[in-house]
Amino acid sequence: MPPLVSELISIGGRSLEKEDQFLQSVHARRGEDGGVLRVKLGCFYQYVFGRALLRNYDCQLRFEYEERCFAKLKVKFDRKNYFFLMENWKGGEPLTSLKEGVDRLAKCSNEAYLLVFSAGPYGQTEGNLHLLDGLTGAENRVGAHRFRTKDVKGEDYEFWIGGWHVPRKPSAVP
Repeated sequence: MPPLVSELISIGGRSLEKEDQFLQSVHARRGEDGGVLRVKLGCFYQYVFGRALLRNYDCQLRFEYEERCFAKLKVKFDRKNYFFLMENWKGGEPLTSLKEGVDRLAKCSNEAYLLVFSAGPYGQTEGNLHLLDGLTGAENRVGAHRFRTKDVKGEDYEFWIGGWHVPRKPSAVP
């Protein structure tokens, strides 16, 4: 696993953390709580994450809508292409969309990774990360970035981004 992927998660995660701090300060001045969790745009997290990478990497970010919003990110580094599928997931929801994402990534001819964006009450992150560590078809969590935030009610939450390598499935056809 190249250190590049954990670096991307760190850069994008720090960008989301800064966005959260900015939004919390704006809402605090209004007497409200919450940061990035207040934003109800389907691919907002992926946009902020991907935008942060554009400064330092040759990358392309594309958004798609198939009953839900998800993003595809392609990063070219050292003459290699790395593909990322970026999905939102709430702990406790079915893993269906994540499994579909792993199946898509397993067909990639280059390095492929699933990036999951999620948040939950403080203290639940580790359990959710371990649940996704067992996702069929994915292997080796390559990194995670997490930060404390507040929801709209002022309750302590933890936002996190986790990344998993998805190996290429051998073709059934010789």
